[in-house]
Amino acid sequence: MNSQEKIVKIPEVIAYARVSSRKQAENSAALDRQIARLKAAGAELVSADTESGREGKEDQRSNFQQLMQWVRGGLIKRVIITRLDRLSRSLPTLRKVLTEFQESECVL
Repeated sequence: MNSQEKIVKIPEVIAYARVSSRKQAENSAALDRQIARLKAAGAELVSADTESGREGKEDQRSNFQQLMQWVRGGLIKRVIITRLDRLSRSLPTLRKVLTEFQESECVL
């Protein structure tokens, strides 16, 4: 490893928060409340997006995509959310995501 490479430790317990719009993030405390609840539940890191959870929008949520890469790679053991619809509002997408958690043996 050269001096420019960094070793990044991914916490074992990560939380995910999402609000649907910038307006909701800026004009209400919805995101802040989610983050506070997740930290109180033991999250070492809270990843958050401001984007719709509707089908097809998951690709636009960069922090969600990163989280799912870590899940698929077996790099995290537990993910905390406040509600299932924070992952997706689309039932087919939610089923797919939950299957990925099960296959990766990551506790949701």
